[in-house]
Amino acid sequence: MKSTVRIMSESCTQFLKSTAHRLGFTLTGVCPAVAPTGVSRLAEWLDRGYSGEMHYIAARQDAYSHPRHVLGGVRSILMLGLPYASKIPLPSGEGGDRRSPGEGVISDPSADAEAYPKSKN
Repeated sequence: MKSTVRIMSESCTQFLKSTAHRLGFTLTGVCPAVAPTGVSRLAEWLDRGYSGEMHYIAARQDAYSHPRHVLGGVRSILMLGLPYASKIPLPSGEGGDRRSPGEGVISDPSADAEAYPKSKN
């Protein structure tokens, strides 16, 4: 039974990642929903007043301390990443144009491969 659950979990993870890539996300990752290791540094940072006028950070400190404070019962987190800027626009789809408020345009990562070379690591 455990191996069946593991296979279902892996196929679900792969499905989510491949769907995200198909939608244009260049980076995907899945991790357990646990408290971040450096969360104590956030409290110190806030105590020193480094947040300035960003009062929302202190107001959401519980949310930053563990994902369960955002979504009860959460077990995993799907993280998605995009390049900030691109010169190749995507066609407007459902939900309107995907242009960002600035100059960048979210684009197909395969078309932008030259602009974002792979790491040598």
